[in-house]
This record gives sequence, structure tokens and C-alpha cells, in this order.
Amino acid sequence: MVRHRFRGTRRKIVTGFFLDTSALVKLYHREPGTNFLLKLYRSKASLFISELARVEFRSTVFRKLREKELSEQAADAALLRFAWDGQSRFVVLPTASLVYDNASDLLSLHGRDYGLRALDSIQLATFLTYRETNQDIFICADARLFAIAKRMKLQSIMPSDGSPV
Repeated sequence: MVRHRFRGTRRKIVTGFFLDTSALVKLYHREPGTNFLLKLYRSKASLFISELARVEFRSTVFRKLREKELSEQAADAALLRFAWDGQSRFVVLPTASLVYDNASDLLSLHGRDYGLRALDSIQLATFLTYRETNQDIFICADARLFAIAKRMKLQSIMPSDGSPV
């Protein structure tokens, strides 16, 4: 089995939950997994997101608006609430050069055979770069990314309304 080693030193953070954008958006738009994420959000758990999530979230909201999944009013409310949460509820992890180096390594390991995509590699690399222990949990709602995280033997959750908190 290939060991996953990443360059550089890790910055210490508290054990917690890292939310990929695919999971994060469920806090602002009701869909399967929303109840689980709302329970987690309302708990005292430490919630981490990447800087990339700020851009991906906005893109996702605008896509849902174009596709008529969200009204203008709901889209504006989601963007406003997310901006507030980004300042008060989430710890936003910076996307440093080391994260990009690690994302490139992940693509080399999982891009060809398992279809890891560029932005997903940055999300996963952010989690791996900043996690402190094997108890930190990666949460995503993307089946491909979840399968890769499981292959890497990471503590991972794909939220559904029946997921344990």
C-alpha cells in the first residue's frame, strides 16, 4: 500500500470537522444531508473550511440561481448568511503554496485512476495539510471525492439525514 506523505510541516489546529463545499452548501439550501449538517453546525464542534470554499460556494449559489433551484431572494440570503458564518462560525484555512504542492501530489496519486478533479484535490489537500490527528473528519457530499478519501483511509462522512453526529 502506498503511504501518503506530504511535504512541509503541519500547522496545529483543534480536532474538528472539515467541510468541503459540496457539504457546506447543504447548510444554506435544503437537500439530503441538510439535517445532519444543521445539527453539526448548531453543536460546539470546530468547523473548518478552505479559502477555496468561499469561491466555490458563491459559484454554486449562482449555478443554483441560474438553474432555478434558488430564487433571487434565497440566493442573496444564502450569500449574506455564508459571509457572516465565514467571519463568526467557521475557521477558514488559508490556501498556502504548500496546499497546492499537496494537491498536485494528490492528483498524481488519484487523478488518472480515480478521477480526482483539480478543485477537489485542493479541498482534500487543505484538509490533509492542516489536520492535526487522524480523528479530524473530512465531510463531503461528492461521491467521487468521498470514495477517494475512503481509499486514503481518512475519517470521512458523506452527509445524509440519517448520519450520526
